[in-house]
Amino acid sequence: MKILIGTACLVGALLGLSACQTAPDDTGSGKITLTEKSKARFEDYLKLDMPLYFAISDDGNSIGYTFCPSANCADYSARYSAIQYCEVNSNGKACRIYAHGTQVVWKNPTG
Repeated sequence: MKILIGTACLVGALLGLSACQTAPDDTGSGKITLTEKSKARFEDYLKLDMPLYFAISDDGNSIGYTFCPSANCADYSARYSAIQYCEVNSNGKACRIYAHGTQVVWKNPTG
């Protein structure tokens, strides 16, 4: 009985780890220029009580963000919601994560 429980725990742990490693990397990288409007929206985002994710289109024109109005927000779905909100108005341009919380996570923003 102890072997069965131990095996079940090990399998659960391995499955949990593999699930964490399969998430795509949707963080932006490379040169990005924010428009004046995008800069203003990012400043508004930073003033929120609990900002979660800020996404921006590759051309810097379209943005989307999520925030948490309570302590029970799903971080993973908030990430993809920010990207989806951005892409609704991006005219087909891809959107990527620019910031997580108040930290800019875009890699190598000056090129």
